[in-house]
Amino acid sequence: MVFIIGGLVILLLIQRAKQKELRFLQEQQKTNEEIYQLIQNQQTKIDEARQKEKKRIAQDLHDGIMNRLSSTRLNLHILNENATPEIIKKCLPFIAGIQDIEKEIRNISHDLNKDAIFNKVSFVAVLEAFIEEQKPFFTGKCHLEIERNINWEWLSTFQKIHIFRMLQEAFQNIVKHAQAKNIIISILKNENQLLLEIFDDGVGFSLKQKKKGIGLQNIFSRAKQCNGKAEINSEVGTGTTIRITIPLSPKL
Repeated sequence: MVFIIGGLVILLLIQRAKQKELRFLQEQQKTNEEIYQLIQNQQTKIDEARQKEKKRIAQDLHDGIMNRLSSTRLNLHILNENATPEIIKKCLPFIAGIQDIEKEIRNISHDLNKDAIFNKVSFVAVLEAFIEEQKPFFTGKCHLEIERNINWEWLSTFQKIHIFRMLQEAFQNIVKHAQAKNIIISILKNENQLLLEIFDDGVGFSLKQKKKGIGLQNIFSRAKQCNGKAEINSEVGTGTTIRITIPLSPKL
């Protein structure tokens, strides 16, 4: 009986040891799977960040540099047809503007970091300076209205960059396509939202017939990235209105 009981105890201990080893292997396998999943998730996040950065760079290149180069090229093209002293004098600001484009390219090559711009001066001053810079490119009248009681601290630098780029894109589209005589830009506070409205009295276009180009797509995309939305109203012969709303909320 003693030998039988001893044998049973030994078998029980061996069985428990095997079960313990099996549980350890299962837990180890589960841990390895979790680690692998974490690595996969991290790689996915890295890939998404890369794609997002590529899209941001593409937007900045198109909205900033490409638009300014295109505008400069169109305005300097008249030198081929009529290089009178008066025309050359009018083209000098565009030639000087090439230096600004070079600076912007240099900034993009250094990580496209616009934080310094919006930290050194107020955002309102940045917008006003942009409109002043565009006056030589637009023969009509441009009116900028910014409500003074907007708390710009409620917007992140990320959102301010997108607001600036959307305004830039809309303005360039008007100059190139609208044939407008007047541009009215309003930035107002509507309850808990920032309302950016850009109106021009140009030729307009049919929303049903016109496909959204990359410029308009960028406006919609940037508004969405700011948790807002963009709307475009236009008809042939009645001008165009772009309305962008972005939520305003105090930082905690």
